[in-house]
Amino acid sequence: MSVAYPNHDYTRTRISCLYVPYSPDKSSYIKSYIKQHELYNFVVFNNATDEFKIRIPDWLSTYVSNWFVGKEKIFKRNFIKDNDYQAIMIFINLFGHRQIEGIAIPTSVSPRYLFTLLFSVSHNLKIKTMISNKQIKILDRKELFLNTLSRATTLDSSHIANFLLKKEKQIIQESLDKLAKRQRSGIYA
Repeated sequence: MSVAYPNHDYTRTRISCLYVPYSPDKSSYIKSYIKQHELYNFVVFNNATDEFKIRIPDWLSTYVSNWFVGKEKIFKRNFIKDNDYQAIMIFINLFGHRQIEGIAIPTSVSPRYLFTLLFSVSHNLKIKTMISNKQIKILDRKELFLNTLSRATTLDSSHIANFLLKKEKQIIQESLDKLAKRQRSGIYA
């Protein structure tokens, strides 16, 4: 979904690794995710180029190879299933950037497949999304964050919270305070 690019192993006609550029401010998320899922053997960082390499195990190489036709990155509807919420959280947390109007996530998916990607992301998140300048945009950060509280890991939810504006955080905090106050008064009434 993102901006990763392959290293084709033409002797075996498969993709043996993916190179993923990342922003240094995302390194704590990446390293926490790798530690949590024990992926040390599959990921190698190159701090000089701000990218990491994902070694693709043989049993996954055919699946990953389906993402590319030559050098063109494609996206088909069956690439993400209804239960792939976690994959979308990684996509947002790793590549998303906060903008005034929402969260923008760049992609190198071929333009003719962008609407399929948009539909899959929107369908899984159950939030309105749009395409603008080869980016998927999520307009309602607050709704995204609130949805992640019950559907995502603590790691992913806490990183989604980083996309919230100060005003959005205050609104959520005030709502939580009111809810807590109502619960206390109901218990002691």
